[in-house]
Amino acid sequence: MTPPRTWAELAVDAKKLTKNGMYGYGFAAGTNNNAAWHFEPYFWTAGGNLEQVDDPGGVKALSFMSRLVKDGRAPSAVVNWGQNNVAQEFMDGKLASQRSVANQLIAAVPLDRVSADEIQHAESRVGVVGSAYPAISSAITTAIQEAVLGKATPSAALTTAETSVKAALAQAKSGSQPRAARLEIGPQPTAL
Repeated sequence: MTPPRTWAELAVDAKKLTKNGMYGYGFAAGTNNNAAWHFEPYFWTAGGNLEQVDDPGGVKALSFMSRLVKDGRAPSAVVNWGQNNVAQEFMDGKLASQRSVANQLIAAVPLDRVSADEIQHAESRVGVVGSAYPAISSAITTAIQEAVLGKATPSAALTTAETSVKAALAQAKSGSQPRAARLEIGPQPTAL
């Protein structure tokens, strides 16, 4: 099997690798930032924009992720997983491949080039939306879970998320949203 270079190839490979109690692919879609982190490379590759998550790129990316679960190539349990869960499932032989937080595909077959190709589409999460990012990430996570579990279509889930995105962006623009906390570095230990 040659490493996948496109979403379509990834889906085909995940189908081939799904057998004997092992899913072909896994990703984190739990209620923490991991869900958004796993979604964003697909989102950006499809031309998505964090200022309008229900755009065609967003719908395409979420449709792809939810289809992986719907078609049985990834387990529905992904909605309960953070990255550590994904890694454990992979190490336990329950996943043939996984997306890591570092946005690399780790597989029981040779590593793919999908993630390397996605680097050209990488964007700064907070560089575009600033202090609105946590609220946007939360809205994306809810949309992912709704679509993956079949509670809403990817389009409907992202349309609902877009309401939260617009509110978060308006708050950030008006300055009523608190700025991100500044990291304070305490005293450095002295050498012994």
